[in-house]
Amino acid sequence: MTNAPWAKPPQSIGSHGFTLLELLMAIAIGALTIAALLSFYWAQQRTAAVQQGIAALQQDLRGITHILSQDIRMAGFNPRDADGPNAQLAPPRFVNGVTFQHINGTVQQAVTTDTTSIAFTADLNANGIIDQAAPAVDMPLEQIAYRFYNNSNRPRLQRYSPVGNGWQDVANNLDGIEFCYVIAGSPGCTTTPTSDDLTENKIRMVWVSLLLRSPSPDRKYTDQTVYRPASCLQDPGKSCVYPAGSFKHFNNGAAYDDNFHRQMLSFAVQCRNIRPNIAEVPPAP
Repeated sequence: MTNAPWAKPPQSIGSHGFTLLELLMAIAIGALTIAALLSFYWAQQRTAAVQQGIAALQQDLRGITHILSQDIRMAGFNPRDADGPNAQLAPPRFVNGVTFQHINGTVQQAVTTDTTSIAFTADLNANGIIDQAAPAVDMPLEQIAYRFYNNSNRPRLQRYSPVGNGWQDVANNLDGIEFCYVIAGSPGCTTTPTSDDLTENKIRMVWVSLLLRSPSPDRKYTDQTVYRPASCLQDPGKSCVYPAGSFKHFNNGAAYDDNFHRQMLSFAVQCRNIRPNIAEVPPAP
């Protein structure tokens, strides 16, 4: 018996597989494609995070503006010629160097009206007095103050309330705040109203300048903007005087040169409830 010769199987087109070089090239191309997709994905993630921070910043700025405008507009509201429980708070007006009371008597805060704080009273419930004792349910708060507060490197805006713990946080990430007061008969505005300006009801308008920064840094951004509050813009030829203290409001007129996004807003609030004294009312023709 003879053995039949071994026959080589026929080759068909494309049946020989991939060479090592082809596999390496395919892996390299795949790796580059995945790297490009991941790079695009992380870039979009970073952009989304930055935009979310800016959106939160803008939302906080709008909220603070609304709250401050609403409160300051009611300063001095006195529909029934209210008398206060003491001479310091009668009649309702802007106050300075006054102690605000608390419903339980344990929290008493000295309040001021100056560059970085503002204090005033208003007879919001129109009962003829400025309530300081324990109020009835749902009685509006009639001692209102705002201040800049920096503790544990957490600069923020606080609002005083006669209930709760007294001072309550309103906004965080605050890099600058200024209250600038327009006085009757005087041009521009001042950050240091006198006692006469307060007792004689000469404050006609309050310019509020707020500078907020985003909650987290953006490593691909550098803030090189110089921020100037309202008092600096009243007289462009005059050098600015920034709030004194350890905290550098508006970075004392220099660029921050860091990686935080910031937005600044200056707005004016008309003091429509501050009544001018008789001496300020022009005589009838």
